[in-house]
Amino acid sequence: MTIQPRQAQAALRAFVGRYPGGDARVALVSPAGGDPRKGFAEIRWRSRAQGVGEPVTFTLFVAFSLEGQAWQVTEIRVLP
Repeated sequence: MTIQPRQAQAALRAFVGRYPGGDARVALVSPAGGDPRKGFAEIRWRSRAQGVGEPVTFTLFVAFSLEGQAWQVTEIRVLP
């Protein structure tokens, strides 16, 4: 499913709002399929849900591609 950038931004902002603060670390950055114009990153994000004492960890998968002179995010997935 493809959505507009403003919709993606609003969805990510709402998600992050449920887990204030936290720590993000890049776990992996790699070209995709050997093509240097495409790649992906995995980001580990550890935070606490509001009202919950236990930390939660998510993996954010971000795919990107070089379009002309600029990199564009082509996919974002949040995995539990």
